[in-house]
Amino acid sequence: MDTNHWILEVYRAIIDALQGIAWMLLAFFIFALLAYVIVRIFEAKREGVSVK
Repeated sequence: MDTNHWILEVYRAIIDALQGIAWMLLAFFIFALLAYVIVRIFEAKREGVSVK
């Protein structure tokens, strides 16, 4: 294997790692947003206010 092949493999590994991190962050923020919305709905129901 020559130098160009090694550089390409390292580049692909870095890109794959960053892509995995980006997907995990996206999933975390989606779940955090859903949790926030659910908590707000329950708080509004407990106070007797209708949620629009």
